[in-house]
Amino acid sequence: MHIVYSNEQKKEKLNNLLILMATGKIVVNKEEGIAEAIEKMEEVYSSIFEGDPFKYAQFKYYKSDIIALLTNLEKTYGKGTLEILRFSMKIVNVKYKEKVNQELQDKNDVSSKIDISGKIDELCDEIDSAVREKKYINMIQEENKSNYENLEEKFNAIKVEFDGVQAESKGVKDSLKSQDELQKEYVTILGIFAAIVLAFVGGMAFSTSVLKSMGDVSPYRLALVIDGLAFVLTNVIYLLQSFIYDINSKEKENTFLYKHTKNLNLIYLAIAVITFIVYVISIK
Repeated sequence: MHIVYSNEQKKEKLNNLLILMATGKIVVNKEEGIAEAIEKMEEVYSSIFEGDPFKYAQFKYYKSDIIALLTNLEKTYGKGTLEILRFSMKIVNVKYKEKVNQELQDKNDVSSKIDISGKIDELCDEIDSAVREKKYINMIQEENKSNYENLEEKFNAIKVEFDGVQAESKGVKDSLKSQDELQKEYVTILGIFAAIVLAFVGGMAFSTSVLKSMGDVSPYRLALVIDGLAFVLTNVIYLLQSFIYDINSKEKENTFLYKHTKNLNLIYLAIAVITFIVYVISIK
């Protein structure tokens, strides 16, 4: 009875067999399991079960097929299935060679026997190599994952330190800003105090000077001197107040002196002009 399978059918049958072996559904350390595995491999690698034993279909189970199978096994059933498959294939390989040798020794119509020991040996070596490569790749991936996690932890630690430094820097900036504000307040207080002292001391000195000179100077000259001193004191206090407002970055447009200094200066000028005119008229 001739039974021929296409390469796609053989590939599917071999995939199913290897999955059963890897998941323990075909146990190769038992006689029935070994017999089942050998029978299914003979179906895959020979074109017939009965008849011409040397008429094999050209079937190749490529390395890419093995890698795809191992990836599917690892993803679906776990990493342990790869070692089970490798171990199972070695047992099947050894047991099949023993079976072929036993048949040769029995000398029972050897021409009708099927020998695919070369194919099984090749498949066993390729699976063994692919499993080792897969394990090595997994190890590299685990190391890379571990290194990435370590780098991520270090990065997070550095980020925490950087955030701490930023917070400290902000604290220092706030402290410096507070010191600047405090210095401005000191200067403001000193300026106000100086303005008050200047006004009182200048006023006192001016009053004393005027009182002492009342009998010695003409009233016109005295009026001009008083007017001039008032002009100087008013403008000095205005300049001092402007300086205080400027260093504190405050608006001075709404202050009394800013609004009325110009008017006061015009009044002082008018007083001086009037005094001079009166003086000129009186001497004629």
